[in-house]
Amino acid sequence: MNLVFGQNFEISPEINLRNDFAYYILPFGKEVSLIRDKSYKLTVQNLRADMSWTVEKDVELKGRKWRILDTYTHGNDIGILYLSKVENKVEIFYSTYDQNGILIQEHILPVETVIEYPLEFNLISSDNQHWVSMSFTDRKNLKWICVFNRFHPEEFLAKSGEALFDADHENVEKAALGDDGNFYLLWMDGQQARYRDKAIIKVQGIDFRGNQILNKEVVLKEDFDVYDLDINYNNFNKNIYLAGLYKEKGEQYAAGYLIQNLSVGEVLQLIPFDKEKLKEWTGKSKKSSVSSLNFAIKKICFKEDGSCLVFMENSKELSRRPYFNNTMDNSGLGTMRWVDYYFEDIFVASFGPNGEKQWENILRKKQFSQDDDGLYSSFFIFFNRSFLRILFNDEIKNESTVSQYLLLPDGRINRKSVLNTSNTKLNLRITDAIQINETSLIVPSENNGKMSLVRLNLL
Repeated sequence: MNLVFGQNFEISPEINLRNDFAYYILPFGKEVSLIRDKSYKLTVQNLRADMSWTVEKDVELKGRKWRILDTYTHGNDIGILYLSKVENKVEIFYSTYDQNGILIQEHILPVETVIEYPLEFNLISSDNQHWVSMSFTDRKNLKWICVFNRFHPEEFLAKSGEALFDADHENVEKAALGDDGNFYLLWMDGQQARYRDKAIIKVQGIDFRGNQILNKEVVLKEDFDVYDLDINYNNFNKNIYLAGLYKEKGEQYAAGYLIQNLSVGEVLQLIPFDKEKLKEWTGKSKKSSVSSLNFAIKKICFKEDGSCLVFMENSKELSRRPYFNNTMDNSGLGTMRWVDYYFEDIFVASFGPNGEKQWENILRKKQFSQDDDGLYSSFFIFFNRSFLRILFNDEIKNESTVSQYLLLPDGRINRKSVLNTSNTKLNLRITDAIQINETSLIVPSENNGKMSLVRLNLL
């Protein structure tokens, strides 16, 4: 065990991932199960509390041609959601295994349509991980929505999107799923001529029986456009919240953000960026300092008192040619390009249980990387009852530091270093971290095709 900056961390032995298609990390208290998809077979390997690995064991799935959708902790067991072709028919399986990969129970989801490969699935899990929603397209190009409870298979819904929602699915932007199985869909509706040039936001909700429980239409003023929207379900007060960013017609810069509790009689709040806050943030008081191309809603989250936090992040992706002349390139690969990733400051706003704005603050950070898909950038929100920890890689380079902001309920912040990764060969995928309890988390680290798991204990 190593002690750095008053914090401690433990690192597992490295595992070679060069031939792996994907991997999944499942926490079981101080132990962890690692599911490895090697395309031709699935294996499980457990990380003991002392950070040593057990022997890798095979996990048998149904059929020969399968595709993993996701994995879950299922009590003390492992749950695997996957597609498999059995007798020329593609089925959706949810099966449970013990931590040695031995099958306990196998369940086929009774979806009454023909599923084909290749297929794009969109999955969402509820906060408590009991409920899962899937949307996919069948053979007739019809959109389907499936919602089910992993612990109670009889609580199941699978219907076409047309039967459940009014949405044109090409315009669907976001979905949310509650711990009670309520499912919500958000889209922009441009078909209602009575509003002409006004932006129309629609949110509908259903329960797991398919009954409509919400049908909201939000109309923005003619002078504004919405360019980024999100919804999330507050499991504390059973309400669905809408948040987004807006700009003036014809402008390329964000004018402010919006928020609304759609489950009660709240009106939509359009909150312009404060000039003093912009000046504190960017050194400029003009709205042009916040580009709508780079600034986006990152997460809506909630506290037990019913208050709502909206996190926004300033990030961008740039593609450019290398500085050297590649016109003589004979490789046949075409023009070479580098892709630069920038993930910078976080803007966070807090709203009380009754919708009143409580505070705003700026969490400053700078992250830059090249050709890595931004895997080591952005941030992770670590929850406990007293405050939030916002964890991030402080700069992305070989010699780096993991830092955190302690975000207090009144909006005050305290920034500090968590660990220095200079001599540890760690490349932490912070956004893939898994919170174990109020003081510890597991973070995967990848380096040259090898992966280790890091247990961070935040004192």
